[in-house]
Amino acid sequence: MGSKAPAGVVVIAIISIGLGGYLLYAGSITAMSGLEIASTGGDFEDILETLGGFWQILGIVFVLLGILCFLIAFGLLTMREWGRKNGYLVHIIIAALGLIMGMITAFFDIPAALPSFAVVAVSGACFVFLWSRGTKDTFEFHGGIGKREAVIYKPNVVMRHKAVRTAAPVIPANMRKCPNCDTVNPVKQDFCRMCGTELD
Repeated sequence: MGSKAPAGVVVIAIISIGLGGYLLYAGSITAMSGLEIASTGGDFEDILETLGGFWQILGIVFVLLGILCFLIAFGLLTMREWGRKNGYLVHIIIAALGLIMGMITAFFDIPAALPSFAVVAVSGACFVFLWSRGTKDTFEFHGGIGKREAVIYKPNVVMRHKAVRTAAPVIPANMRKCPNCDTVNPVKQDFCRMCGTELD
């Protein structure tokens, strides 16, 4: 089981759950609408059948992505690296498909396309958060099946690096020293890149 998730990750997990529920609903409606469009007939029967078939496929894809959103939320809440990596991939796919669906819908009815564009905005924000360097570092040092273990650094290597750093007379203002191994880290980093200790 991973470590306790930070507040930002919890928020993204909750958004993923809500988005997953919406995609299950919207995907089902889209697939059924596609079935109705395909069976409309008339002068544009071939075009409507093609559009209806595409709508059905898009609806099924949305349902599958909705299910994946629930799995991703679990991965994020338990601080699993696979939750972060698959999370930003799924969210960028959702944003892309939402944009396609929104543009097609807007051609017929602009107000009806607004939910699709809202999904694009939400998924895009989730992608940016999960893709960011800060979130990546948090997952690497918080734990989970994909974390980077501090034990890969041998004691003699740590001591050698410590000796080099100790020789430095001044620590830059944008850096701070780890209280455990004296590694100099960027101020914006929350965990020591050498031993994984949380920085004050």
